[in-house]
Amino acid sequence: HMKSLISFLSFAFVIGVASAARFEGPEGKPYVYKTSAGVERKMEIFFPPNHDPKTSKVPGVILFHGGGWQGGDLSQFRFACNYLASRGLVC
Repeated sequence: HMKSLISFLSFAFVIGVASAARFEGPEGKPYVYKTSAGVERKMEIFFPPNHDPKTSKVPGVILFHGGGWQGGDLSQFRFACNYLASRGLVC
């Protein structure tokens, strides 16, 4: 279990560093999940390669950024989401 914990903490550090910068990589599939104050609130979903939700279910993770709809943007977590999707998670 210690090896798993160290791997997770290393990954969390990398995500923290990558999240602080903008990731100019591939975007996830865009969805509007709600409208607030007349503005569409969007999210991106990243799927594992060759994932077909009709034929298989996979675990997922949700990453949130703060900012109260005043700051932050979707690119903050693209690095992490791309990585997690490459490892088989919907993110």
